[in-house]
Amino acid sequence: MSHNLKIKKVESLVMPHLPYLHRVARRFCNNRSDADDLVHDLLVKLFEQPDLIERVEYLKTWLVRCLYNLYIDGVRKNSKTVAMEPETIQEIIESGSSAQIKTLEEIKDLEQLNVVLGRLLSNLPATQRAIVVLHDMEGYQLSELATQLDIPIGTVKSRLHRGRERLKALLIEAGYGKLEQENDSNNNANDGNL
Repeated sequence: MSHNLKIKKVESLVMPHLPYLHRVARRFCNNRSDADDLVHDLLVKLFEQPDLIERVEYLKTWLVRCLYNLYIDGVRKNSKTVAMEPETIQEIIESGSSAQIKTLEEIKDLEQLNVVLGRLLSNLPATQRAIVVLHDMEGYQLSELATQLDIPIGTVKSRLHRGRERLKALLIEAGYGKLEQENDSNNNANDGNL
């Protein structure tokens, strides 16, 4: 098979997954420009080795794993703070990582929360942020992540737990957990009054 035919084969296999890869990359990177660069880097690597992609059994899973590995490699090379995309706010609030902190009705300025969450999520270690994004926002099961990322399930669970706890603590520090703290202190005060 000629090189041009191999390139066309890669295009035909990867193109249906591009919107999904861009969405996952945006959530990893928290900004469109870096996400586009990440997907571009993945495509460059794929086009350099067109025979490799034809042997992959579960292509979507494999592509996300490659994207994750590129993301982690990039973060290790140079870490920087970025802003979060607005469409991820609702998902983060509903994801369980911050659901007990504050409801949307209690938040007056969604744009301010967007900025706060973007900063806070970018403060998580890259491995924790990626697991929180893939599990809580993309809906991957723990066992899928363990297989996909080639790490033990216990490691996936601990990174998810630590990421959620760190995000919760950061949200409380930013002032988005005052009601929960007040409720806890009221409950503790009432514990002695049986």
